[in-house]
Amino acid sequence: MKIAMVSTWRIPCGVAKYTEELCNDLSNFCELKVFAEYTQAELEPINSDINISYERCYVRGEPFDNLGQKILEYKPDVVHVQFESSMFAESYNSSSLLLKSLKTLQAKGIKTVLTFHTVIPFQNWNTEEVQQLKYWYNNLNSNVIVGNEMVRNEFLKWNNDAKISVIPLGSTIFKPVERSEAAAKLNMDANKIYIVQPGFYGPDKGMIQLVKLLPIIIQKYPNLQLVFAGGLHPLAPEAWKSRTRACIGEIIKLNLTKNVILLGKFVSENELNLWLGLANIVMQNYHWVSGLYSASANAHRLLCANRPIIMNSKDVRLFEFADGVQCCKADESTMLEAVDKCLSNIEYANKISAGAVKYAYETSFKSAAEKHFEVYKK
Repeated sequence: MKIAMVSTWRIPCGVAKYTEELCNDLSNFCELKVFAEYTQAELEPINSDINISYERCYVRGEPFDNLGQKILEYKPDVVHVQFESSMFAESYNSSSLLLKSLKTLQAKGIKTVLTFHTVIPFQNWNTEEVQQLKYWYNNLNSNVIVGNEMVRNEFLKWNNDAKISVIPLGSTIFKPVERSEAAAKLNMDANKIYIVQPGFYGPDKGMIQLVKLLPIIIQKYPNLQLVFAGGLHPLAPEAWKSRTRACIGEIIKLNLTKNVILLGKFVSENELNLWLGLANIVMQNYHWVSGLYSASANAHRLLCANRPIIMNSKDVRLFEFADGVQCCKADESTMLEAVDKCLSNIEYANKISAGAVKYAYETSFKSAAEKHFEVYKK
């Protein structure tokens, strides 16, 4: 079976990283080639073992004629599109360039599959915009893959006849780094307590909210440091930049410059593993501000760290993770309690750390690839 995968590829992007790891395992089941957008910012592979054939052949927001031609020359059995609206500058209406491309491929007898990394919340209004959205969701004529049940349910509100499969986003399997080793390699003090939140900076990451809670936390744990292990996305909009500046301003205002570390850069896979190894607690204080339903690839990336993870209980992207099983769920009102529980209750911390690792293996990219192949065969 030949699969044509359409996605971002080897750029600072969660979907690109997800696609690379998924394709690495999928290549054990089928012949596969990635058809990627043009970029001048190509990164090295996630790991040196990944050797996937790819071709850059489309520009977001422009007609996909060249993409379609390249795919037809490849003669795949299935075209799989990793879909997120900004990746295609998509217009959700009857004149959609993506819909046109899908129909062209389907007319040639090629099956199409779309992974939805985001779904627009259903709107039960009889307006022209909503009718266009309904038309778009109902005319994909493709098998659909989503990351969790909440996203599935929202998609089905648009199209209750959709052929839809829930396949959790793949988890990276890696060997946790010992704290002493991580501290030595990062030149950090192993005697301090570290809360580490990885990921791109943005208003949806709850950074400023976490900083505002920090004075309460360090009253009890004065040797604690908060590390934001990431930086701004290269394509970050002004709203993300201004929110990051506001966060820095809050750190200065609260006199927390010695308690907060902002790496301010794209963190490599190996360095991320070191920061996760250093962490006493891994944080996911996400705040759902985009209004889109989605799952969190970043959360799956952290599961294997064998560290207690605190996740915001109100963020829909973290819906699939069970409180007290794979993580500790909290919000602003219970954050100090959650931190205290993870630091002082060793039995609880070990329980949720082990639960996260267990879920990582259950949702590994190998497992995700097997489930994708079953969808392709339908």
